[in-house]
Amino acid sequence: MGRIKVLDEKTANQIKAGEVIERPVSVIKELVDNSIDSGADTITIEFENGGISLMRVTDNGIGMDSEDAKKAFLIHATSKITSIEDIYDLSTQGFRGEALASIASCSNVTLITKMDDAQTGTRIVYNQGKFVKEEEASSDRGTMVTVTDLFANIPARYKFLKKDSTEGMYICSLVEKLAVVNPHISFKLFKDGKLILSTPGSGDMKDTIYSIYGKSTVSSLLPVDYEYEGMKIKGFTGKTDLVRGNRGLQYIYVNERTVTNKTASAAIDEAYKGSVMKNRFPVCFLCIYVPAGLVDVNVHPRKAEVKFTNESDVFRLVFHGIKEALSEQSDTKAFSNFEKEAPEIINTKPKASFEQKQMRFETSSRVDEPTAAQSKATADLLKILSEFKPDINEMEDRDPVPELTEKPEPVPELIPVVPEERSDSDIDDLVRGKIQGFIFNTYIIVESGEMVYFVDQ
Repeated sequence: MGRIKVLDEKTANQIKAGEVIERPVSVIKELVDNSIDSGADTITIEFENGGISLMRVTDNGIGMDSEDAKKAFLIHATSKITSIEDIYDLSTQGFRGEALASIASCSNVTLITKMDDAQTGTRIVYNQGKFVKEEEASSDRGTMVTVTDLFANIPARYKFLKKDSTEGMYICSLVEKLAVVNPHISFKLFKDGKLILSTPGSGDMKDTIYSIYGKSTVSSLLPVDYEYEGMKIKGFTGKTDLVRGNRGLQYIYVNERTVTNKTASAAIDEAYKGSVMKNRFPVCFLCIYVPAGLVDVNVHPRKAEVKFTNESDVFRLVFHGIKEALSEQSDTKAFSNFEKEAPEIINTKPKASFEQKQMRFETSSRVDEPTAAQSKATADLLKILSEFKPDINEMEDRDPVPELTEKPEPVPELIPVVPEERSDSDIDDLVRGKIQGFIFNTYIIVESGEMVYFVDQ
């Protein structure tokens, strides 16, 4: 019948490229992986227009001779493995030999490379999957790969790309992750000709984190170093007040490979449970080291996921590693930012009254006149608590305990934990109470008469 046909090499390569090269950041990932595997200690990344018009990765690794440079563009040509058994004992980032072939099939690529003992380098040029030329070139030791006009020959793929700024953001985020786990390499990142990231390459992860995220982040990190069942976790995790609105700064590495893993993410959530607010995510930079035979890295086309032989052991490793680090952060160091701004407020009993939901202050004659810092800190708390004051005028014609038809909008910072059937006295007692301290840098303890209130920040 002749219905089954063998695809030509060009079509097959473009299909393969769709699995490996999803967007510009995929190109950067494959090229930087190759640079890391080459033994480079300096890697420079450049991109323009979100990487769509230009991407370039330059390293000072071992380079290639002309023969290897030509072979590198063949599908499944690799120096990393020789048999299937080798992928269970990997010491490299790449191993499939698909990167350059996939990139060349959907863009214009120029590769210039030179080994240390060679007189000249080699230049290889491909345009949209077609070999153009090979020639000698002047070059320093290492490899430089320039990619332009990504997906120019695959409009169906091109139309799914996002705005240049968004694609550029993906690249920046990836380079940051790779720089953190490779502190021995000096990374430089140029966006549209402007240097936006530079790491020292000192070998110290903390130095790299400092160069990217600054002093405030580094000062709020706790070291993690824990072993369990032959596995190890090292790195840094944030104190309970170093949180974000998403997992963007939860970096997880397995054998120094950037991955996402639901088991590790769940362990992080569980370790911080009760110490951070809901829908807030702690910052962490965690390197998990697992014997090669206990992890499979060949489960995702872009090597972005891994599979463990025993997920429960990995969960325990991450969970206990973080809990041990957090135990160094004393629970009694409770008076965090609130205390720093107004340390005397702990022993102050402010009075408050309400008028048309606008709170005003009256100072008790039994205490000294509050300082400016005290007033500001107290006002911030009481202003938010005042939003929970029922409007008496609106409730005059209702039953003594009315059923509210609309719930008040959630307050993002401070929400008092009080009974649903609140009364004026509940609020009055709370705002006139004495702040006794904090728990886990999260809950404010307020004493009022015979009652104790826990206010979740």
